[in-house]
Amino acid sequence: MSDFNISKTWISINCPKCDYSIDIQLRDAMIESTVYCHNCKISIKLLDGSASASRNIKSIENKLDELNRTLKNLF
Repeated sequence: MSDFNISKTWISINCPKCDYSIDIQLRDAMIESTVYCHNCKISIKLLDGSASASRNIKSIENKLDELNRTLKNLF
């Protein structure tokens, strides 16, 4: 696996109640964590019903691994 772990990347989402910006890691969406809005204090259950976060994270990590192997083979 590559040194870069895409699932630890921070992204911003907006609170569905007050539109406040909340920073989460991609893995929070992947494991369907509950996050809290620091503005209006509601809890937000992240859902990945189609498992698209999981699939896309794995796909990106696989492509990064392929790139890493290709670069190593060049030198």
